[in-house]
This record gives sequence, C-alpha cells and structure tokens, in this order.
Amino acid sequence: MVNEKLQPKIKRMEKGEANFYTPEGVEYTIMKFYWKCLKCGLVWQTRHEAEECENREHKDSYQRMYGVTAIVNDRPVGGWIATFRAIRKEVL
Repeated sequence: MVNEKLQPKIKRMEKGEANFYTPEGVEYTIMKFYWKCLKCGLVWQTRHEAEECENREHKDSYQRMYGVTAIVNDRPVGGWIATFRAIRKEVL
C-alpha cells in the first residue's frame, strides 16, 4: 500500500530561461530549473508554482495582484495584475 502523502508531487526538469519584470517594467532573463507537477503534467518556471498547482486546481494560468494600495467599492486601487502561465503540459 502506497501512502500518497509520501509520494513526490513535483519533479525538477531541465534548465531554461525565466523572464521577470521589475515594478518599473524592466525585463530580465535568468537561467533556472523548470518544475513539473506530477499530478497533471504542467511545467512551471518556479518550484513554488509547481507545488501550488494542485491548490489552483491544475489550471494552466493564474493571476496575482501586486502593489495594491487600497480596496474601494470591492475593486483594487493602484498596483498591477500579473498573469502567470505554465510553460507547457507534458503527458504523464
């Protein structure tokens, strides 16, 4: 009998380019390992994204808000919304 809690949920993949942006909009690229969710096959730029894939119901993209200064009438004021997408989906 296999204890599912002890099974790995992610796997380190090959190195590839990862693009990032500063709050000023400056883009920079670094080389880093990609990470794959072993439950759905989505490959992400960061380990954290792969670890949280199940919590996001294995969707291939998600949004996160940064720099919000206030909430007015249930809407964020200031800041920006970043959309993160999986690099690819691999067959399990």
